[in-house]
Amino acid sequence: MNQRMINVLNYHIQRYPALEVQDIYKLLFQAANGPRHYMERYFNLKKFHLEWQKATSIMGQEPIEPVSADGLLVRCNFAGLRESNVSPNLVVNAALQTAVEFISQPANLISWWNDFRDLIASRLLNLDMEQYIKLNEEFLQWGFIVKSHSKPYRLAYSPAYLVVLRKHINI
Repeated sequence: MNQRMINVLNYHIQRYPALEVQDIYKLLFQAANGPRHYMERYFNLKKFHLEWQKATSIMGQEPIEPVSADGLLVRCNFAGLRESNVSPNLVVNAALQTAVEFISQPANLISWWNDFRDLIASRLLNLDMEQYIKLNEEFLQWGFIVKSHSKPYRLAYSPAYLVVLRKHINI
C-alpha cells in the first residue's frame, strides 16, 4: 500500500475516531470498486432525496472526502454539499456517471486488505487486530463482499454520502 493510501486511511481514522476495521474495509472496497455495486443494486432516487434532506452536519466534516490514493474517487457528504447549495441532482448524476466510467480493480482490494493487516500488526494504524481476523475469516468463507458501516460508526456519524469521481463534482 502506498503512502498516499495510508494517508487516506489516517485521514478517516483521525476524522472518525469511532470507526472500526469494518469501516476501513468499506473504504478500501469503495476505492477498488467505485459506486457501481451500490448504484445498480441499492440506489433509490426517492430514498436518496429523503437522505439528502435529513442528513445532519458533523462539525469539521468536509463536503468532499478522499476515498482513493490518487484523489480520483471521493465521498460526497450530503449535509455539507446541501449547505454549500449544491444541487442533489448534480450528485446523483455524478454517481451515475462514475458507475459507468469507473473500472473496478478487485485485485487492489485483496492487496490493500493484506497490507492493512500488516499496518495493524506493526501498530502503524491503531485498530483492533481481532476485528480484522474476524472479518478476514468471513471473507475467506464468502469472498470480499459488500459491507455496511459498523454500528458504532453509523450511530456516531449517520453517514449519508455517495462515492463519485472527483471530476464530476465541481465545487
